Amino acid sequence: GWANGASGEELSARALAQLKIEGFVILEDRVVVGTTTKIERLVVGPTGMATVKTKSPADRLEANDGDVGDGRRSSNAADAALREAIAIEAALADQLALRHLRVQPILCVDRTRPPLFGAPRQAVSIVDGRGLVKLMRRLPKRLSAQNVRELARVANDRLRPVAAPLPELYDPPRAMVPIDPPTAPGAKASPLAADEEQS
Repeated sequence: GWANGASGEELSARALAQLKIEGFVILEDRVVVGTTTKIERLVVGPTGMATVKTKSPADRLEANDGDVGDGRRSSNAADAALREAIAIEAALADQLALRHLRVQPILCVDRTRPPLFGAPRQAVSIVDGRGLVKLMRRLPKRLSAQNVRELARVANDRLRPVAAPLPELYDPPRAMVPIDPPTAPGAKASPLAADEEQS
């Protein structure tokens, strides 16, 4: 089937590839400039903007109370997904306000027992790969193709790729002023100092 044998990363990659065909723009592995917050994936499309965080657990997890865990403890993955969305809303506040948008935090997890679409805690949607596509499709369309391109361009400018080197600080060259060492008592002054005294 569509998801057989695939990891969480592969599932989300397949889902995002499908969304690209439908006019969505995907920015991957970014850092909000001025912070240490890493954004795994930012999705911009006709239905708005979303952050997508992927969790690939070794064991099957359960979706419960707006997070995922192994039945004994929470993974806190939903909280991490929410932090990414909050960071994007701060970085793009002016652009989002202009278009009356909020950022939808999404946690994409494979091998998760339903319910996946229960009442999410703090608005974090927990889905699998196929559910990611369905979720982005079912949201109301808010942006034209031109608006998608413009918003994606601004996001690309404000979010630094994780692998990109930090900008180097530029130190402009300073004018070189010759400085003579202090003259010891009884020693002859340098020719430059003698010329200055005569002038």
